[in-house]
Amino acid sequence: MSLASVLLTYIISVTTFLILPGPVNLFVVNSTLKYGIKGTILAIVGTNLASLVLIAIAGFLIAGADSIDHRILDVLTLLGGLFLLYYGVMQVRDAARNPQESAEKNTITASRNSLTHSSPIKLISQAFAIGISNPKDVIFFIAFFPPFILQMGFSIPYSLLILTIIWCILDYTLLLTYGILTNRFIKGQFEKVFALICGLLFCGIGIYAIYLAITALII
Repeated sequence: MSLASVLLTYIISVTTFLILPGPVNLFVVNSTLKYGIKGTILAIVGTNLASLVLIAIAGFLIAGADSIDHRILDVLTLLGGLFLLYYGVMQVRDAARNPQESAEKNTITASRNSLTHSSPIKLISQAFAIGISNPKDVIFFIAFFPPFILQMGFSIPYSLLILTIIWCILDYTLLLTYGILTNRFIKGQFEKVFALICGLLFCGIGIYAIYLAITALII
């Protein structure tokens, strides 16, 4: 394949990957519902940092450290699934509070304003944890990402740099679009319903990740 074909295939693959719903998308949406666009940006920063760590691991594997025990990845998936399940339960619990619409609006408004008084590092840390524990991202970077590096025709560090820059541009652009659309169209009582749906999806993804990890470890 030519360099142009590799890059075009990579861009299409990453765009499709980022658009499809997953824990990262849900976290960005949930952060937007709570804190507005500022929450969106902080969430993207955290999840993108997690992506960079996974990209570095992929480069490390290609560079020759291919003797890493796959059980380590299974354990990480298990821990990630447990975290996603925990986070989902917390979101469902929070969304189930304040059934009256007036109380709900006051809570949402207060939450968005409270970000300036709470630590943005906490939100970034949560986003990083979601990203690094996301089975979808782990599979993409460890299994799907390396072939693109090898087909670039450059040295591994240079190829990794080019693909990483493209990833970051697409990651920030598409996730920010998620946040803007959420902030623009999900209003009033729909915020609570959507937050509840996000929490339930987190629970489902977490349970599925736990199941896959336990099955792989047993076998």
